Amino acid sequence: MAVCPKIDELQAILDELDRFVRMEHAELYRGFRPGLTQHEVDQLAGSLQPYYLPVELVSLYRWHDGWRLFMNDECRFLPTPSAAARSAPSYVSGAGAST
Repeated sequence: MAVCPKIDELQAILDELDRFVRMEHAELYRGFRPGLTQHEVDQLAGSLQPYYLPVELVSLYRWHDGWRLFMNDECRFLPTPSAAARSAPSYVSGAGAST
């Protein structure tokens, strides 16, 4: 059962994007890192307390944990350790679920 309709929609978009990049840009697709496991998400969420990971961000990083290739500074999909180190102060604080 899905978390909410918006997450279902996001997952459908990520699935479509995955198929498109894999089929049309295989050389770029190879640069995607594997997605995080639930255990890795739980560890990351725990390390960010009292902040929480928005479910949309969890969905994104469960899909792929960033990209090995960088086009330029404006076009990046950072792996979680790099993204968390740069953004931890900006995570939303409050009563949100981490998974």
